[in-house]
Amino acid sequence: MKKFNLYLHIGSGKTGTTAIQSFCVTNNQLLNQHGYHYLESPRWGDNSHHLLGFALWGSAHLNLPNIPEVSLQNIEHSLSTELNGLPENIQNIIISTELLFELGGKPQMAPLNKFIKDHFKSVKVLCYLRRQDNYLVSLYQQWIKTNHKNVRGISIAEFVSKYKGNNYYETLRPWSVLFGKENIRVRVYEKSKFINGSIFDDFLFCIDITNTESFIPPPKSQTNHSINIEITEILNLCDFTTVDQLNEIIPEISINTSSINLLSTEDRITILDRYKKSNKLVLKEFLSMNDGNLFEPIERLEDKANENPSFETLKQLTPKLIKKIISLQSEIKDLKQHQQKTTNEIFRLNKAGLSKINLGENTDLISKDGYLKINACTNDPSVFINPEFKPDNMYQVEITVDVPRNTKTQLFYMFLNSEVFTEKNSIILDSTTGINFHTFNLNFNNLSQKLRIDPGTHIGDYTFHSLKIFEL
Repeated sequence: MKKFNLYLHIGSGKTGTTAIQSFCVTNNQLLNQHGYHYLESPRWGDNSHHLLGFALWGSAHLNLPNIPEVSLQNIEHSLSTELNGLPENIQNIIISTELLFELGGKPQMAPLNKFIKDHFKSVKVLCYLRRQDNYLVSLYQQWIKTNHKNVRGISIAEFVSKYKGNNYYETLRPWSVLFGKENIRVRVYEKSKFINGSIFDDFLFCIDITNTESFIPPPKSQTNHSINIEITEILNLCDFTTVDQLNEIIPEISINTSSINLLSTEDRITILDRYKKSNKLVLKEFLSMNDGNLFEPIERLEDKANENPSFETLKQLTPKLIKKIISLQSEIKDLKQHQQKTTNEIFRLNKAGLSKINLGENTDLISKDGYLKINACTNDPSVFINPEFKPDNMYQVEITVDVPRNTKTQLFYMFLNSEVFTEKNSIILDSTTGINFHTFNLNFNNLSQKLRIDPGTHIGDYTFHSLKIFEL
């Protein structure tokens, strides 16, 4: 069995990982030409290899919304299949997920360690570190941005006081025990220390690619943008689900610039003092430097910590929020009128309805109890339904489905006397990671009493929370 060289990018978090992962996907063809391959099978919706992290940690530990349950056995099988199918010129493999950062000394690392020994002849562990005060601010804003339950209603000061972690030396030491200190490549997440001032050139340098001219940055839509303090406070006060909902109300609002600092200079100094010893050890053990500092010193800025959001920002929010409420009221009225037209329900995902459902050959049943949870063993999961259609009527299918990655959800239909489902007779809708509500209008007569729904195009778990069919 052919063995590869592995470049294992473990983060840490808030160090441009999303941008690096999207960069690898954008340039994977060019990486292939250099003899490198960014794995596809463990990718999640954001181009990371988080599916591998989910499988190792287990969804309960991560304490995050919309985390799929991922079978480690399935992931390992998919990885082995992908590695065995790579062309001969590929000698180097890239895996990137910050979910591995704190895994080095944990029991959950054992399966991955064994897999690495079985499939790779060498390992380089790549890690970027961010100054702890900047990391905590960025993490707090990210969790506010995504409505993480650990930060709802708490200030940055409370968050900092409760946060445990960021002892970089204690986190990196187990990795050096596993793979040797000489194979741990630590980089400082500061633009002044990047090769050519570019995180992408710096990453290529870390994986031993020096010719960077043909590589291109990923689209800006595939990078994880920070939010400023005004938006952070508005999200916290209004308890929006995500920053995307706020952007629907104020699409033109600036979220990336601010003149206000979340932490005062004294707060930042206190945080860095907490990690002073650890940072010195990282500098010495992993960067072979006895003098100096791991990170750039704190600049004393004008402190405006804990100020309220700017009046101008709130002034923008209020009228647009009112307009959005009026718009929603109109949408609710239209929805009620629509519901009056679709009251003749002929199918529902309940105990009786489940008896009329069959699964495709690439789809395994996980559980069913008023909902349907399935596991896609390949990129082609499918669910078959036998509704009682009448030849002269038209129908509407409504589904609520939870998908593990950004994907396409497709409904196939057939006409009387047809024998097979075809792409021509199908409806395709975009699904984003998490829960989606879809409506498929079957405005056709003479429909066969057979439907097929492909919830997505990726390996993983899918859950149909509801599935209804109405006679129009």
